[in-house]
Amino acid sequence: MRKSFTLMMVALASLLPAGAAAQTTSVGVAGGMNFVGGGSSKIAVDIGGSPITGGDRQGQYFSAFLERRTESVPTSLRLELFYSRLTSGPQTSNALGRAALRDVTYGAAATMAYSLRSGSGPKPYALLGAGIYATSLGTNAVAGATEVTQTRNGMGLGLHVGLGMEWRVSGAQMFTEWRYQQALHQTRGSAFMPFVVGVKF
Repeated sequence: MRKSFTLMMVALASLLPAGAAAQTTSVGVAGGMNFVGGGSSKIAVDIGGSPITGGDRQGQYFSAFLERRTESVPTSLRLELFYSRLTSGPQTSNALGRAALRDVTYGAAATMAYSLRSGSGPKPYALLGAGIYATSLGTNAVAGATEVTQTRNGMGLGLHVGLGMEWRVSGAQMFTEWRYQQALHQTRGSAFMPFVVGVKF
């Protein structure tokens, strides 16, 4: 898995523009609440002979990225690492099966950010990206149990879209973002919708 992430980051780094005089590079971190993307985003996965879907309760989301921006154009490119977690109550059931006790997704992605406003002051922007998503679903066959004893892992392509707002505070760029993210491989859990606050330097 480490080899896959290394190859992904090398490939993404090759996309960064180089040599332009008006380019700046920033490092950013963000974190916040992570919400379930909706029942229509779930699929059932067989774990120990039982159909298990993604988590159905909110969790946490964290990300870190390197961003390259060209001042004369409204777009920038981010190379990101992220971690998503959703949870469920014990033996929570839905139309497709039981919700996973643990629904974790992490990965590396390339994201294009498009500024919707120029000039000084707060700037809204839109996000579109894709990358490698690794998902782990955990469950327990015992009714009422809360400890994970069975897992199913998968890795593959994932996509995300979102909206954000950034503003300058004392030499740093603060931002807040909402995203819709979904792993497209078989062990995908639920789509997740993080709402985060972060800072860029």
